[in-house]
Amino acid sequence: AQSGIQDDIHDEVLGLSNSNLSNFSGSSGSSGLDKTVVLRNAADAEHGTRTIGYFLSFVDITEQEQMLENEAFDAYIYGILKNASWPVYIKTKSNIFKMVNKAFLDFFQCNEKEIVGLAPSETKLCNDGLDFLSSDRDVWEHIHNREKLKGTTTPSDTKSSEPKEMSVDISEKTININGQIKTVVVKKTVFENNLVICNLIDITNLKNKENYLLHMATHDSLTGLPNRALFQDRLIMTKRIADRVKSSIGIVFADINKFKAINDIYGHEAGDVALIHLAGIMSKLTRAGDFVFRYGGEEFLI
Repeated sequence: AQSGIQDDIHDEVLGLSNSNLSNFSGSSGSSGLDKTVVLRNAADAEHGTRTIGYFLSFVDITEQEQMLENEAFDAYIYGILKNASWPVYIKTKSNIFKMVNKAFLDFFQCNEKEIVGLAPSETKLCNDGLDFLSSDRDVWEHIHNREKLKGTTTPSDTKSSEPKEMSVDISEKTININGQIKTVVVKKTVFENNLVICNLIDITNLKNKENYLLHMATHDSLTGLPNRALFQDRLIMTKRIADRVKSSIGIVFADINKFKAINDIYGHEAGDVALIHLAGIMSKLTRAGDFVFRYGGEEFLI
């Protein structure tokens, strides 16, 4: 090599030898696996007064770097989830709470010392009937069955700085927290680093609005009885059940005589009171499993 080029190489090697943080990435043989190595030592190979080569020693730190990257990823995720406005918890594969955020503590009305570092069975949460917090066995079984079906697992990219999602489970739960009925969407995500991150989205208000709109669409606003639309649905369902057990159904059509005279003489408000009163009487007189509908006007169906 020419002297100038040789000096440049010499300076570069000496510069690397003075730093243990100089990393190189390359392909290991024919396997195509990315490796990270660090230069630990560099020395001149001399012949007389001439430098004829260099002795270099490297150490494979791929696994250590991956661990540091995972720890950095965990810290990054923790920072985001800690400040999330919705309840979040992180558990290990051994079913131990590793982290809960403030929104989780506020939602379940508990403090961090009662949760973090403990198994669900050691907390008061499972005693309150919150079964979905007690175990993540469902998502782990999903992973096991999927891998068993494939036969082998696909090796992960060792250069990826983020653990990959292995499984996601989303369900809707109705829970009781100190006498308050809540509806939540539970999203459990399992990562390759054996952590389960669970996000809880409180949809109680949305569910209440949905139930209210459904009730308004299927019930009479005056008497509160099921309306004609719900009657059609219940009739089809009841007939199918009757056909299955080879039975029959009975339908009573009730019309209030001279109801128009009540409205004309005493006014429509008095007519509304009469309809509400009669709807209550018919509901009390029917058996469990019978249905009373307001078909329209002063017409009722049983």
